[in-house]
Amino acid sequence: MVSDLVSIWNIRTSERSYTVNYDVKEWVSSLPFSKPEIEILPHGIDVPELLRQTEQSVGSTSEHKFILCYVGSFKDYHCLQPLIQAISRLREDDYDVGLSLVGTGPELNSIRKAVEQHEISSATTFHGFVDPSKVPKYIRSADASYGVIDPERTGSPMKVYEYLANGTPVIATSGEEFDFIEKEQIGVLIEEPTSKAVVNAIKAIYNIPESERSEMEDRVRDVGYKNGVTWAEFANRVITE
Repeated sequence: MVSDLVSIWNIRTSERSYTVNYDVKEWVSSLPFSKPEIEILPHGIDVPELLRQTEQSVGSTSEHKFILCYVGSFKDYHCLQPLIQAISRLREDDYDVGLSLVGTGPELNSIRKAVEQHEISSATTFHGFVDPSKVPKYIRSADASYGVIDPERTGSPMKVYEYLANGTPVIATSGEEFDFIEKEQIGVLIEEPTSKAVVNAIKAIYNIPESERSEMEDRVRDVGYKNGVTWAEFANRVITE
């Protein structure tokens, strides 16, 4: 592809290379004539105020005891089908879990059908496209957020950092970039995006007492600030090195 050729040319002619994760670093390292200095700079976010967020979570007006939020594009690699199946299984087991879906995308209709087929329409809200400035409100109204991607896909979801910056525990795909999530006890990582794995991840957060969950929200923000970086901060770091 043209984009790959451009990337290879840039890598070979640069003094230093930066990659978004370990998989890309390995690819860059495998290229002939690639420079030995390769540093990982994970995805940043474009909304600095998210990382500086200090206000408390917005109280949810939901009738459900626990709300799980997803924000982003409706695409296969975001593994929304296992999420729908997991919510259905949890509700069958009397877990009062509601689902808040923010965004749109090519798989929106299939997700709507899956919600109907699994009979969780009454527990699911499709908010559609939301102005980016208003997205934090939806994240902070949730008890946890979903940032799982297909582990075969190279890359990491920027939404995970945005979730953390807004104080919600996260469910994400296991990987070295996100090791800090379990180390700091601010979410759950899963190896494979199966409905069973998602069920267990949601249960782990659902069963945390509300008093401890409130304390966790403050810890999540602190960790989000410490580990999340904006694109502007990345650029300044590259320029000054």
